[in-house]
Amino acid sequence: MTTEDYGLARRMWHQLEPIHAVFWYAPQVFAEAAGLLREHRGDGHIAALQAAELDPCEALVSFAAIGAAPEEVFISRGWTAAEWSAARDRLAARGWVDAAGQATERGRDGRDEVERRTDRLADAPWRALGPGRAQRLGELTGPLLGAAFEPGAGGPSPRIALPGSGCGRSGLDSGAHSRV
Repeated sequence: MTTEDYGLARRMWHQLEPIHAVFWYAPQVFAEAAGLLREHRGDGHIAALQAAELDPCEALVSFAAIGAAPEEVFISRGWTAAEWSAARDRLAARGWVDAAGQATERGRDGRDEVERRTDRLADAPWRALGPGRAQRLGELTGPLLGAAFEPGAGGPSPRIALPGSGCGRSGLDSGAHSRV
């Protein structure tokens, strides 16, 4: 469907009978709504990571350290072994990981707070849906999300450029764009 077709469908919505609307328009509405919810949650997650003072590489290292995903899952993010190791060292200095790179109690508590903040920031659209519709949307999207988080699903992850931030906390490391 082209952009023009999509725009025409949106303008013609009021002229369609309900059954036609379901078959014609529902997939686009669902995709748009799911995308908006994902983007809304993602923006909140980045805000929560920044509040925890985690740079993009540290965010991934700390996520792996709690056992949420194996390090191999993050290969597609493009961090070098040296960048990953430096992020682990910074987290160790803050008491978030031990010498083996496993999360300490402080690290687990920190990641739990990031997730609580993310959930709080992402809550408004779900509350607006109401309990029944929110549950139904979760049932419909759950299998899709599970498949999307399988290692290697969907090919390489996109890189999100945060100009001048580098991997390090100072924002001056090599002037490279960060990959989260």
